[in-house]
Amino acid sequence: MFGHYTYLLIDLACIALPLIASFEHRITFYKKWKWLLPAIFISYLFMIVWDHYFTVFGVWGFNPDFLLGIEIWGLPLEEHMFFFCIPYAYMFTYEALKHLVKQDYIGSSSLYISGLLAIGLPIIIYLHFNQLYTALTALCLEFLLIQHMYVFRSHKRYLGRFYFAFVVCLIPFFVLNGILTSLPVVIYNNRENLGIRMGTIPIEDLFYGLFNLLLVVTIYERLAKKRGDGILGIEDDEGEQAEVK
Repeated sequence: MFGHYTYLLIDLACIALPLIASFEHRITFYKKWKWLLPAIFISYLFMIVWDHYFTVFGVWGFNPDFLLGIEIWGLPLEEHMFFFCIPYAYMFTYEALKHLVKQDYIGSSSLYISGLLAIGLPIIIYLHFNQLYTALTALCLEFLLIQHMYVFRSHKRYLGRFYFAFVVCLIPFFVLNGILTSLPVVIYNNRENLGIRMGTIPIEDLFYGLFNLLLVVTIYERLAKKRGDGILGIEDDEGEQAEVK
């Protein structure tokens, strides 16, 4: 494709438009960086450890033909950038959709969506506990969903918005991951996954992305709520949503 610049250019292409549009006067996404940047960085710390050990254990690897050749902690520089560029692009979409689509169409169903996932994921873990990518991804997503259902109770505030933005982002997800897996930039060990592909994309990537982005949104919304600046409002002592002026 673009030789050793391929993965770098994919990262930059993902973030370029959202970064420029962050200064658009109706969205003013840059004003939310005070919550966004810590959320992305905290998520990055978790995901990069996961990524590092999956590389060490041979769950996946990277094709040097498409990399700059700069490594940090055994991972390509571009892979580190991935965990900043993709969450930033998603979070811009998440906030922009609040302005473009005023009604939260999925909000009333978000608890049921989470519940169905929470029921199905333990079955996957039980049946495929010896496949590291499948089992660990399902386990982490299960834990985070349980937190949202019973601790954060985010279905009352922002979980519907999260799912809606995730569905919208599936289009660039399939384009991006399709490029990364078809060249391939990222090489998967099929002994550690189900071997089920969406085109060239392992199905686990869908749940891996869901977990990563939900983790970022979780931290982002918690930070915003702490300061009383939640975009969708904050819950009062009775658990009802209160408007933030």
